[in-house]
Amino acid sequence: MTRRIRQGFTLIELLVVIAIMVVLYGLMLARLAPGAGRQCRDAANALATALNEAWSRGLGNPAGSALVIESAGNTSVSLASASVPPPIEGSVAGPVGGSVSVLNATDPAGLANGSRIQFFRTGSGAVPPSPWFGYANGVLSLRAAAGQTADNTIWPIGDGLQCRVLCRPVKAERVAVLPKMAAIDLRSSGIENDATYASLAGKGDITVAFDGFGGVAGLWVNNVEVPPAPVYFLVAAQADIERSQAAPLASGVSRWVVVSPQSGRVTVAANVAQPLTAPATVTAQHIRDARAFAQPGASSGR
Repeated sequence: MTRRIRQGFTLIELLVVIAIMVVLYGLMLARLAPGAGRQCRDAANALATALNEAWSRGLGNPAGSALVIESAGNTSVSLASASVPPPIEGSVAGPVGGSVSVLNATDPAGLANGSRIQFFRTGSGAVPPSPWFGYANGVLSLRAAAGQTADNTIWPIGDGLQCRVLCRPVKAERVAVLPKMAAIDLRSSGIENDATYASLAGKGDITVAFDGFGGVAGLWVNNVEVPPAPVYFLVAAQADIERSQAAPLASGVSRWVVVSPQSGRVTVAANVAQPLTAPATVTAQHIRDARAFAQPGASSGR
């Protein structure tokens, strides 16, 4: 009795093996090269992580910490850290009047990076600290609270006063670049209930600064401080951003990252896809509806 021993594989068997390997290789590439949806999630998480890291660095630090979202016009794909210079303390050379007025003056060179200034006097004839005045382009301005008037505000009256100047953050090194298929769409990103900064497109770098207690110390757009309010960043697919402003708002893969001004808490939420098709006109209501899940302070990655 003889037994036949088979040598090697048939052509059909080899083709089957090759087909299986090609399928497995394709599946592996799909996992290694995530699509736009996954990259949007990764980009939103990267932005939230960078904000949380800046928040953590600021805790217990009198100077606080800050993060800069670098603007490229309509989009942003890079994030940078920012150093916060210590306050400048000094004296006021001339007397300060008690009347409410507007005074324009040349910026002192040493205060070119100043953001807010406060007046006071210690020792004999002490004067309690005044409110923080906004400082930009040689003009001091006060943002009054509800019911605040010239009669119930502490004004820095007299001469021999001292001053304390808070400086705005200064951009340092780049800390992150978002995945290449995703970006921050600055056209629909903006500050809540602020007509000037409802859209951050074309307005320069955005800086979020945190104080030593965990809150938001300040928000700057192109080195101009803006009122404290929730700030929303729309993270979307690059392809959608290039198509139109409507496309990211109509997409289910877009994500919102929002910072609460009171707690500094960072929220990541899904976009509520809007019934928009290019070239539909995007309204403020569309943007508000798209942010329905993005509630400031509702959740945190910390």
